Amino acid sequence: MKISIKKLTTDRKWRVSTGLSQKQFLKLLDLFKEEYISICGKRLEDR
Repeated sequence: MKISIKKLTTDRKWRVSTGLSQKQFLKLLDLFKEEYISICGKRLEDR
C-alpha cells in the first residue's frame, strides 16, 4: 500500500500509518538519506 506523506495531516494519521510521530519519522528519514549517500556516493535525486 503506497501512502504519500502529504496526506498525513495529523499526528494520529502519522502514528497509524508509520508507528511514529511526524517528528520521529522525519528524523529517521534524514538518517536513511545520510546512510544512502554514504553507501552510494550520491543522493537518490542525483541518480
